Amino acid sequence: MRRFIGSCIAILVLALPLSAGAVGDYTGLTTVEKWIYEEVTKDSSFNYPQWTVTYDSVPYDSVAISSFFTLDGKEAYERYSYKYHADGSTTETKDTLYETGNEMWLKFWIYTVDTAFRAYLTPLNVGDFWAMEIGGMYTGDYDNDGTEDTIIVSHDTTYVLSYGSFTVPAGTYDAFELYRVGRVELRMSSQPPTIEWAFDHERFVPEVGIIYDSTVVVDSVGGFETHWRFVTNKLLGVVNVHENSLHQNVVVDKVVITDVSEVNIENVLMGNLYGVDGTLIDRNITEHVTLPRKGIYILKGIDKDHKSVSVKIIYR
Repeated sequence: MRRFIGSCIAILVLALPLSAGAVGDYTGLTTVEKWIYEEVTKDSSFNYPQWTVTYDSVPYDSVAISSFFTLDGKEAYERYSYKYHADGSTTETKDTLYETGNEMWLKFWIYTVDTAFRAYLTPLNVGDFWAMEIGGMYTGDYDNDGTEDTIIVSHDTTYVLSYGSFTVPAGTYDAFELYRVGRVELRMSSQPPTIEWAFDHERFVPEVGIIYDSTVVVDSVGGFETHWRFVTNKLLGVVNVHENSLHQNVVVDKVVITDVSEVNIENVLMGNLYGVDGTLIDRNITEHVTLPRKGIYILKGIDKDHKSVSVKIIYR
């Protein structure tokens, strides 16, 4: 069972087109689609029997905005993540973010409580800090055993520590270093008392978003302390979504003409397939492309050197 404080910090990566608000542009939500490498590891020999950590790696996690809407009068975004796990399985997740003034908020669940936290206060400046506003006491029968439980959240603060060059597989960026810290106390009737600290280091680039993120959670379970390293994320590549206003004369890196629906595109690591009107047809495809019908398509993604690539495919 993964507890919520580490999850809500790490989910910024699963996770972070200016047809919506300026904060969405600044945080990279509306400017790029991203491919991310994710790794989940355990950093301790202690293992409480009810709680397990899945050792996992996600070679490709595609993150993009799937829709824009208004939420209580605020600009809002549905963010879509499609993960390809190392074992061949896939998972799809969606979450909601919204703007309030110069702030970006992320909706999430504390067990059965629907809430949100302040993810970003824009623009970022070294020395800034802010409360994520998830602090407080939550009560309810969270383990469904008929007895009321209590969750107490505190120390929910983000700090902007520095600004400088940082390298990930996608390249070298000038990035802000953010440090997030949270504390949660779980008083559950079905398990020993637990205090959980989450420490998160993030590298953030304006108009790109998170390029690196590492979350470590330290638990004290019934008097025993254990260290967990939940998630490390590294940016593999990005595609500028403003270029997805596609048409038949779009500038591309190469053109492929085919008479069959099954096409192999050399040197493509991962990409998305669009119609010429910008409609998304398929996500996270590699060198092998299946075209649904005759027509003109644009494959946009990253190549094996983690550089953006666009290919026009004409299926005649």
